Amino acid sequence: MADHHLTAAGPGHPWAGVRFTASWNSRTPLEPALVAPVVVAEISADVSQDHGDPLRYQRLRA
Repeated sequence: MADHHLTAAGPGHPWAGVRFTASWNSRTPLEPALVAPVVVAEISADVSQDHGDPLRYQRLRA
């Protein structure tokens, strides 16, 4: 992991084996890097996806 806030997940991660895609209609699976759930990233979300990214990073919360 490149970020000093993240630790690679160990065995038994709750999302191990779950498949993720880039969008609702995509069939191309993503290769997620599972991490230990010890830090929370606060985001704001805009459900109208007309322009740009609907998620905006706000801050890390320990």
